[in-house]
Formats: sequence, C-alpha cells, structure tokens
Amino acid sequence: MTTIDLQKYQHFSFDMWLTLIRSHPVFKEQRDRWLRYYFSITAPLDEVHKAIRTVDLQANAESERTGLHIPQQVLFERVLTLLNVPIDENIDWEACFAEQETLFLHYMPQLLDPKIDVLFAKIQSQGKTISLLSNTAFITGKTLHKVLAYYGLASYFSFELYSDEEGIAKPNPAIFQKAYELTNALRPVEKTQWLHIGDNPIADIQGATNAGLCAFLIS
Repeated sequence: MTTIDLQKYQHFSFDMWLTLIRSHPVFKEQRDRWLRYYFSITAPLDEVHKAIRTVDLQANAESERTGLHIPQQVLFERVLTLLNVPIDENIDWEACFAEQETLFLHYMPQLLDPKIDVLFAKIQSQGKTISLLSNTAFITGKTLHKVLAYYGLASYFSFELYSDEEGIAKPNPAIFQKAYELTNALRPVEKTQWLHIGDNPIADIQGATNAGLCAFLIS
C-alpha cells in the first residue's frame, strides 16, 4: 500500500478480506469438518468444501449484481440444499453461528501486512481519519470486529460498516454514501479527498467511483 498518495486524501476507507486479512490456512478445512459433523452430512468432505465455495461465489456475484446483502442463515441453507440435507425448522441457528465463530477465532485470520498499524498510525498522525467498509457472508461483521480488536487495530477506525448490519452491500452506492456521510459527521471532507481501498474491481472500485468517490485497487 506504499503507492497510495497519503497527502492527496483526508479519509481512507478500507475493505477487509484480501485487503487487510486472509483466512488462516487451516480454518477452511476445519470449518468443513465442523459443518459436516454439526449437520450430520454424509457427503464426502471435498463435496462439503465444494458446496460452501459454490455458495460463496454465487453470493458474491449476486451481491455485486443487486447491491443487497444475503443473510448468513440463507447461505447456510443454500449449502445444505446443495448437499441434499433436509433443513430442520428447529435448527438453533444462533448456537450454530456461535460455534462457527469460536472455530473462526481459534484459527484467527492473518494480516496481509503485519505492519499495517504503522500505516494507520501515520495516517492518524496527519490528522486524517480511517474507516472500514466490508461485505460479509458466512462470517459476520460482529466477528470481524473481534479480529480487528485481536490485532490491536480497532481503535484506528472511526467507524466500521458491514453489509450484514446495513442490509446492503458493495457495490451499492448507498453504502458508500453512508460511509461518506459518517465521515463528514466527523469533519468536512470533499469526495475527491475520500479514498476507498479494496481488492475487488466491482464491489470496491466500481462501487466507490459510482458514488462519486475515489478508489484504489489492491493487486
């Protein structure tokens, strides 16, 4: 991120996945095993993994097309449907999500840049502000906030916006507009001084530019 012109902008909005963090290398396999056990799935482990991946990719594409968030429970139900698992109407989804969160935080995501706090501190030292704007899927914003707190990064963010809490998703211009309005509630910032940084050309870059804001693509 050293190529970002810090002098040009007054506010920096960051995406989460593949911009700040990536999954722990062991988590996905352990999640697949947990899901298979939790729902008594008889399909082989590789089919469970394939179903989760398929639903995840389809959900990303759907959110990019509609600008709407797809709830966590809906995603789980889609996975079970792909695996021909009957969906029990008495499933305790809150307990299910809590178990997944415990597993996720046990295999804590990794920072893409272990020294990202140095960049954040530099931005703040210039009197500028930072926020987070992230789509969520199987992992909620509440859980992702715990990741930021674990790495001592949460205090750098003036605010955090997650699609599951807003009901809309990037690239919907409305979620970028809300982020911009929250920034201006802190202090006046022109749209040309507001930069969103992310890895997705559609969700992050098109979303920000369609809202009249600036964007930087992480490669």
